[in-house]
Amino acid sequence: MIYNWLLLFLIVPILVHLFSFRRAKKYFFSTLKFVKQVSSSSKSRTRLKYYLILINRLLLFLAIILLSSSILNTTDSLYFEDNFKIYFDDSASSSIEEDGISLYDRGINYVQTLGMAIEIVDFDSEYDFSYLPKAVKDQDYNLYVSDFQGIDKIFLENLKVDTTKSHSFLILGNISNNQNLYVDTLFFELNSSDLSKQRIVLIPGLSGERSEGTAVFRLLNDSRQISSVAVDFSKLNRIEFDVPTDLKGEFTVQISGDNVYYDNEFFFMLDPRPRPKISILDELGNEYLREVFANENVFDLQILDPGSIDYDVIGKSDIIILNSLKKLPNGFISKIQGKAVILFPSQNEKDITLWEGIKNASRIENTSASNFEIDDKHPLFSGVFAKPQKQVEMPFGTPIFDIDGDYEILISFRSNYPYLIKPRNSNVYLFNAPLDTESSNFASHSLFLPLMYQLAFSSLKYDQQIYHYPNDLMEISVENQEFPPKLSSETLELIPEFNPSSNGLVITFPKLDPGFYKLSHYKDSVKMAINISKKESIMKGVKKEELEQVFERFSNIKILTIDSLTDETPPLNKSLWRYALILMFLVSEVLLHRLLK
Repeated sequence: MIYNWLLLFLIVPILVHLFSFRRAKKYFFSTLKFVKQVSSSSKSRTRLKYYLILINRLLLFLAIILLSSSILNTTDSLYFEDNFKIYFDDSASSSIEEDGISLYDRGINYVQTLGMAIEIVDFDSEYDFSYLPKAVKDQDYNLYVSDFQGIDKIFLENLKVDTTKSHSFLILGNISNNQNLYVDTLFFELNSSDLSKQRIVLIPGLSGERSEGTAVFRLLNDSRQISSVAVDFSKLNRIEFDVPTDLKGEFTVQISGDNVYYDNEFFFMLDPRPRPKISILDELGNEYLREVFANENVFDLQILDPGSIDYDVIGKSDIIILNSLKKLPNGFISKIQGKAVILFPSQNEKDITLWEGIKNASRIENTSASNFEIDDKHPLFSGVFAKPQKQVEMPFGTPIFDIDGDYEILISFRSNYPYLIKPRNSNVYLFNAPLDTESSNFASHSLFLPLMYQLAFSSLKYDQQIYHYPNDLMEISVENQEFPPKLSSETLELIPEFNPSSNGLVITFPKLDPGFYKLSHYKDSVKMAINISKKESIMKGVKKEELEQVFERFSNIKILTIDSLTDETPPLNKSLWRYALILMFLVSEVLLHRLLK
């Protein structure tokens, strides 16, 4: 393309020169006595004059081209062709500022120095990277500008590139050298010391090497701050907020402090915590077991008769507790499939192999009582121990089964027998000792209450997904699968991608600004929160050297950075000789006109 410009600028003075001859003007007079004698000149001298002026003008326009550094220097770095198109990354990470200007604006400012009519197509590097293979296939782009944050290198390696067209990749900034603080995940946890509250736990993430600094996490409910936590980066493991169980609505975690760039807000929705529905089938009527779940403000408790089971209540229960049952009713196991079940055996229990995952449970004879061993780092015991386990006297019990099978040991006896196990791929908890006071002191121990609470609340399922990311899938139950769902906010309304499913519709969330949205279908609607994808938060991008390695087999592709382009462009204050050159040609043309009269 530079040759086209050069040819254009050289043709212009030639055309001006050829079609700018002065035509003779006629004067009518009656006598020759007033005619002044003029000096005559040869035809060759006239031609020489015009040739010298033409050459001087050509050199003048050539100097103007040299002065246009935005064209010349860019051409040294980028390939130019007709139908020039730029694909420009406007993802969240491109908003990072360097020297007071965002990476996106810095790239736009440079592109504008091209001084050309350019079509710019904005895209998101994580979700719309399909633009790249389409552009390569259709041969309709010359420059691809991105920070390459969240892009898989394998994807780049599998690109099919048309070698008949020249392309350039321009990297915005050096993402890998930056750090960023963000919310990696968020979940709920039992506050065993105050059941009127639930604990919101968020795990922060800090990309890059951990540095010194302080971060402040603020929790807002419907735009009103209700709690805040300040923590040093060296202790940045988990952040806890205790909120009332009846609190609901829109929640936002705001992050401020060092190394926080663009994703400093995390959004989620919260409904009041439901009361776990608990059904107890107990042959012996254990008072400890009943008292644990007696708080009606926290639990919905039903005591059922093992001899006459109400299966309608069983179907609505979240947790079913079986204590010292001599025999399970026929068909009972099929009725509780998928339910959380807690089983305490009786002294006369002979066989528990009916539970999935237990291959063999042989009765132990002549065994003695032994204390428990507990892994207090297990998630089930999170918040149970207020002080180190070594300072707490563990409960004891007498094991009755030697159990064989595929299961997880949650609590064991120091005699190496398991006490509390959970068969894998199930939601069943089996205790290997009766709950009566003769076999164990567990029911009267301080560990009993918080552990039973943990089992109850960990088995409780929230129907609502509290937050989403772009490209997440969500299934909703609807009757009319042809009627489209609608996503809306205060400033936006759109129909997301959706497909019919066996239960209704499966919706794919598009790329949206993080915040709160309403999903509607007919008269039904639900509020939801959408956040920036974690891939856009980890600040780990593809480097120039990696891109060069990926595309080294293509001679028609150049890899550039904003910094390298800035270095290649000489500043104007170091190019005064070009202005002097133009001035010299202008002066020479004036002299030629005067000396070659």
